Amino acid sequence: MATLRKEAGDAAEQAALEHLQQRGLKLLHRNYHCR
Repeated sequence: MATLRKEAGDAAEQAALEHLQQRGLKLLHRNYHCR
């Protein structure tokens, strides 16, 4: 179940990134999380 939530979150983050890049913004860093 947790992996499905992570995959959904990753997909949403990617969609948001693409949306912002289409408007001319540039990604400097992605969030990095490690347990």
